Amino acid sequence: MSLREDLALSARAASLISLPAENVAIVANMEKWDVRLISSQLQHFPYAGDQSTPVGMSQLVSSMLETVHAMNSAGISAYECLAYIESKMQEIFLQSESLAAFLLETEFCQLSTVTTALNLSENDVPLLLSIASIHTPQIAKKCGISFR
Repeated sequence: MSLREDLALSARAASLISLPAENVAIVANMEKWDVRLISSQLQHFPYAGDQSTPVGMSQLVSSMLETVHAMNSAGISAYECLAYIESKMQEIFLQSESLAAFLLETEFCQLSTVTTALNLSENDVPLLLSIASIHTPQIAKKCGISFR
């Protein structure tokens, strides 16, 4: 089973007990410094073999990966590395909530306004919007985010 199929199966199981869900995996290749998003939603990315979409490196993800790499190189236990990853993922989720609240309260704004107000990198915004569209579906409608 591929990662995309696993994400889709998990999303279908979650949608049986609640609202429709989307699962997104962030796949990072640290040797190539390549980051891709794989979604449980059926999407077509012809330039990426219909499996994933390349994205600009999110500063949030980049700093997390660099820190985990340094922690691992320093001999810090896998448990502590995972605890760090979990805390950073919670931080990313909270930032997506802040982005959602900001966008819902703002009629129209430019990307530079969003990044300045929330102290974000432009490359963090697509990731945070993807997360925000799940916990705050109004964001998807307001910002025109859609999945096939």
